[in-house]
This record gives sequence, C-alpha cells and structure tokens, in this order.
Amino acid sequence: MTQSSWTPETVEMRPFVEADAKALVAGLNDLSVSRWLAAVPHPYTMADAQEFLARPNQMSQAITVNGALVGGVSVVPEFGLWFVPGVWGQGLASHVARVCVGRAFAENPAATLKAGYFLGNDAAARVLQKTGFREVSCGQERCRALDEQLRHVNLEATLTDWKSVQ
Repeated sequence: MTQSSWTPETVEMRPFVEADAKALVAGLNDLSVSRWLAAVPHPYTMADAQEFLARPNQMSQAITVNGALVGGVSVVPEFGLWFVPGVWGQGLASHVARVCVGRAFAENPAATLKAGYFLGNDAAARVLQKTGFREVSCGQERCRALDEQLRHVNLEATLTDWKSVQ
C-alpha cells in the first residue's frame, strides 16, 4: 500500500467479524508486529484468531482501508493500535489515533485515557505524543510474543491534554 492509497474517506473502523480471521493471522503472525503488543502470542494461529473473534463484548475494532483489514484499535481499557507493515510510515496510525481519541473525549469529556508502549517502539511513542498522551510511569510488562518482561512506558491523556495538541 502506498502513501496515496488511503485517504480519510477510505479508512473504516468497524467491529471485527469472523471473515477477518485469515487477515488477523496474516497481520499478527508477523513478529515485527506482535513483538510490540503485550497480549499477542507468536506464532499467531487461526485458533488464536478464532478465540479472539469469539470473545463477547469485543472492545477492539478492525481498521480497514478500501475494505482490506490493515490493523486494529481499542480505546478501553487501554488505547492501543497495530498495523500491518505495508501501511507503516504513511500517517495512518496518527489519523486513526486522532479520530478514536477525539471520539472517546466527545463521548466522555471527563475520561482519562490510558496507553502504553514497549521501550524501543519509537513510532508508537510519536503517535501517542501527537495525540496528547503524556508519560506517567515506566515499568515492566510481559510481551507474549517474545516471552519476555520488557520496559514499558505508561501514558495518560485527558481532554485538556488532547486539546493542547490539536
């Protein structure tokens, strides 16, 4: 996917559906993706995708561009997103983050959103900073894909933080 292949009008955030299983496996079985996600195992199998899709009250949403699944996002209980490598570096993460965080504060202006990233994930750090998240602590968190405890930066954002970067 090239820079010009997505526009805000071609990006959709929708609930995950069973038909997303194959694309989930393709995206999350890539260690360059799963190594930055705390809960995702590696290898990521069809059984993992089916288990994920069967969860009731799934809080994550699929991110599609021109109908193709390119990532996922959640806001509650913690803001987080992932994308397939083919769309990295194109501004898509920043766009999705702005939209989702903006919606969250429109629905609940008093909310304090939480997020985090593993140290070394500079792209995630930049996206979160541009979206108004500020560092509140640093600790350790387990990465399932690597089966290791890694340094993890914890962040928060309030409506005031969000407005300060708009």
